[in-house]
Amino acid sequence: MARDVDDWLRIFKAAGVAIEDARAWAPIFAAEIQDDTFSKGDEELDDFVGQVLHEAQLLSKLEEGLYYKTPGRLMATWPSRFPTLESELPYLRNPEALANKVYGGRMGNVNPGDGWRNRGSGLIQVTGADNLKAVQLATGIPVYDDPELLRTVTSEALRVVIAWWEGNVPDMVMNNVVKVTKAVNGGDIGLKHRMQLTALVAKEIYA
Repeated sequence: MARDVDDWLRIFKAAGVAIEDARAWAPIFAAEIQDDTFSKGDEELDDFVGQVLHEAQLLSKLEEGLYYKTPGRLMATWPSRFPTLESELPYLRNPEALANKVYGGRMGNVNPGDGWRNRGSGLIQVTGADNLKAVQLATGIPVYDDPELLRTVTSEALRVVIAWWEGNVPDMVMNNVVKVTKAVNGGDIGLKHRMQLTALVAKEIYA
């Protein structure tokens, strides 16, 4: 069933989305998500929205958080890149330098500055030149040419994540948050929060 702006505002409010973010995204969700958007229709909607809300921090963040200020955090996150506290120092409080350090020279990032340009972005983060090119090829949306499309509140940002979802999250795992989470992030990071959000969204969708 297609939902209007008020429906999406209600869903987002129930999930704890800040009102300004809910108002920004509700018209886009209302316009883009129709009866035939997902291969299994409404049966996928609570899983999809629950995962997106977790990944995008309740629709408040559309790019990877790369601002680290506490010594030791970089060593814990990227131990092979930062073997000592001293090696971290140039990259603390310096997200652009950090992105170029950890993403430069891989995932298709071959030019100076590519790590920062192609940092994780979107409602479910797309990272690296190769992945952005693949998404652009699959959707026709120029996210590699203009990655800022994923970092702003746009219809394109939502259409990209819908296309990614349909291509990467099998129908057979729907209604199983553990399996859906594994399809989305490869593990179970944030599983409890994802389960809570999915349940809140389902209550509103299927009320």
